[in-house]
Amino acid sequence: MVKVLTVCSYVLQVLPTGPKLRMERNMCTKHLTMKLDLHEYELCGISFLLKSCPMLECLTLQLGLGRNLPDDEEVIKSNDDERIWFNNLPAHECLRSTLRFVEVKNFVGTGKELNFLYYLIRCGKVLENINVYVKKGEAIDNEDMAFYCKKEKFLMMTDRASDRLQISFYY
Repeated sequence: MVKVLTVCSYVLQVLPTGPKLRMERNMCTKHLTMKLDLHEYELCGISFLLKSCPMLECLTLQLGLGRNLPDDEEVIKSNDDERIWFNNLPAHECLRSTLRFVEVKNFVGTGKELNFLYYLIRCGKVLENINVYVKKGEAIDNEDMAFYCKKEKFLMMTDRASDRLQISFYY
């Protein structure tokens, strides 16, 4: 029984391909950490893990830590625009009943990051907190702050499945 699970981008990419890696379909995982880039190659693995963790309470996304497999590896690609893909993704059991906390580290405001958070906000019926930590690095100037404020406003204005959801940005 795995209560806490951390997976890397490689696992997310090969998980849906079948016999290379096998995992239980209904794991008892309560805290899942994914080290990823939200690359199209990772999307099916993300969906598989959300489906396989019906008791998930905490999801941590460590962005910018993914890696793409070499071209000769067999991976499943998503040819659809990520927003369409996420909009067609079902609200997995954990989103309907147990997922309460999401932490996003190294947020840079890409469309893929926004689309995934949009999906979680729209489908997370019991979500209580989403904490977004903007990637640290150089000092954030006024132009950067305006960029991040625009992304924050977009997420704050998104219709929420949970009326208890608090979204916080940390700069």
